[in-house]
Amino acid sequence: MRSLRIHTLGRCELTLDDRLIPDEAWRGPHAKRLLLILVSRGRGTPVPRDEMIDLLRSSGNQNRALTDFYGILHQIQAVLGRPADGGSAFLRLQGARVLLDAEYCWADCWGFDEAVSSAKRYETYGQGEEARRVLAEARALYRGPFLPEVREGWAEAKRHSVQRQFVWVEQRDKRL
Repeated sequence: MRSLRIHTLGRCELTLDDRLIPDEAWRGPHAKRLLLILVSRGRGTPVPRDEMIDLLRSSGNQNRALTDFYGILHQIQAVLGRPADGGSAFLRLQGARVLLDAEYCWADCWGFDEAVSSAKRYETYGQGEEARRVLAEARALYRGPFLPEVREGWAEAKRHSVQRQFVWVEQRDKRL
């Protein structure tokens, strides 16, 4: 089974089947940017197509923007291919929403978010040993701020969220 791994904490790297995808493969910034926007929203979170079009829009023409959006989806498909023979695409369209298929895609920030949520749950239920274990997982995943070189609202919002969570991890690590 093919897999797409996306590293966003402290760096930006996309690997397909353990091979780094070079920036030149994307034929422009929008295809990779679309994937990163979807990653920033969370694991398996569908994003309205019109919202994605607004974030990616390079043209003031609404009809042209929709055509550009579908062109970007085709670029992504050309770079990534399909995860399995006859399987679904890494990128899914569900009605008027688009998402990354979490069955085939993994992102370090998703793992970090899940580890922090688990640590909070374990701490709430007094399971200190389990909380320490997942705090260690969160610490191992955190290699720096979310997409530090991207200066757009969607990236900055996620960066602040991850930073708040990392501060919480450090504080809890000292208490446990």
